[in-house]
Amino acid sequence: MAEPFAGGRLPGGVGRGLALSACLLLAMHGAAAQESSTTNVDKRLSRAREYLSSGRIDRAQKEIDRALEEAPKSAPVYRLLCDVRNVQQRRKDAVEACRQAVELAPGRADYLIDLGDLLRQRDDTLDDAVRAYRRASEIDPNDPLPHVHIGSIMERRDRLTEAAAEYQEALRLNPNEVRANAGLGAVLFKTGRLDDARHYLSRAIELRPRDLRSHVFLGLALNHAGQLDLALQELRSAVLIDPHSANAAAGVQEERQRFEALRTHFIKELEANEKDAAYAHNVAIASYFLRDYETAWTYIIRAQRLGYPVDLGFKEVVYARWKSGSDG
Repeated sequence: MAEPFAGGRLPGGVGRGLALSACLLLAMHGAAAQESSTTNVDKRLSRAREYLSSGRIDRAQKEIDRALEEAPKSAPVYRLLCDVRNVQQRRKDAVEACRQAVELAPGRADYLIDLGDLLRQRDDTLDDAVRAYRRASEIDPNDPLPHVHIGSIMERRDRLTEAAAEYQEALRLNPNEVRANAGLGAVLFKTGRLDDARHYLSRAIELRPRDLRSHVFLGLALNHAGQLDLALQELRSAVLIDPHSANAAAGVQEERQRFEALRTHFIKELEANEKDAAYAHNVAIASYFLRDYETAWTYIIRAQRLGYPVDLGFKEVVYARWKSGSDG
């Protein structure tokens, strides 16, 4: 018969084994609890995204609040909170939430790009946006997007040589990046390299036929080359893509003299061909880009009476802006 353990104690090996088993059970329990918490947070984020996409901001906010209680150091939670704050037009809080997401996940290049996109909405935070994009590019050197966005900022600041360099680097990484082709085309147009500009603008349109800005600047390049009918064709395409914003595309208002010259040409053509509906419509298009909505409306009606198939959306936008006195 085996003797009982002295003092009721287990031998060292058995005791250590039981202790290790207990620790293992506790660890497994902790891991299971952590996995359960992560699953709950993921579910809350999924619901919050659904609420946000359907415009139920208050519900999205509640899900995020609960997710933060369960995972106060979760980068994805703060990233989604950034979106909610942005929709709520609480920009300062949105920036802070995006910064927190970046701090918690410093290796996420996409979070840095998102932060940069938010920061570049205002002139006073453009330098911070550039720094965010630079860091994103360091993390993922093969991503062309940071270079596209930096190029856009440099173009906005009229630092065209730097803008061109960024767009070219983006195209080196991905020759089919639409925004890089469009941006480089616009920059080359502004610096007088019209043939090169047309190449990149045409490529952007080939990749994305409804790329509004490329149609506008290709139209301007054709206008400069004296191909006026083709120029109007591109400008008309831009208007049909989006009559609300075609004349607000970046860089358009700086080209007023070119639009005025184009309008003057077609007014003269119309004077020589009073029944030409297309010329009347061309005057309306050029006037729209000049934000002269009263004149645009006058020639839209004239073109319509002469039989031109005026786009209803374009007609409505011009009329509304003329009557409201808005310049777009």
